[in-house]
Amino acid sequence: MAKGRPAAADLLVLAVGIGLLAWFARRQLRLRDPLLDVRLFRNRPFTAAALVTLMAVLAAGAALYLVSLWLQYVHGYSPFEAGLRTLP
Repeated sequence: MAKGRPAAADLLVLAVGIGLLAWFARRQLRLRDPLLDVRLFRNRPFTAAALVTLMAVLAAGAALYLVSLWLQYVHGYSPFEAGLRTLP
């Protein structure tokens, strides 16, 4: 396999994920009382706020992951000790 090319299994997982997301959105559009009104995403400010919130949560998770690695590799803590030190 060429370097940088996705494997067939990766593409299959991506296709299944997109299919499940489309199925969920379609089902929510048809329900009388949906879990998530997907029509809200037509509103640009709502979509922008949702994406910014998603990016903030991903950044916080990445920072917490990197802090735990730093505690383990630089300070020599065990994974358990690093986890205890990163508890909120």
